[in-house]
Amino acid sequence: PYSTEDLDTAYHLIKAFVKRGNTCTLYLYGDAVIAVNKNTRPLRSDRFIPGMISELVKMGVEVMACGACMQYRG
Repeated sequence: PYSTEDLDTAYHLIKAFVKRGNTCTLYLYGDAVIAVNKNTRPLRSDRFIPGMISELVKMGVEVMACGACMQYRG
């Protein structure tokens, strides 16, 4: 998730949708599952993606992740 800005885009879109009263589900697969690993630490201090995902959960967003992808990536 740190090599592209796909999760950043999803984060901002989902926040906007929820603020407008919509419900959202975020499904992570492939390398994106690293975003929900609480042991993930960014190389740069500009963003902490697991914290961003936690913020979405606090807003009521359901976050799901591919089990096989999570198992493969530890």
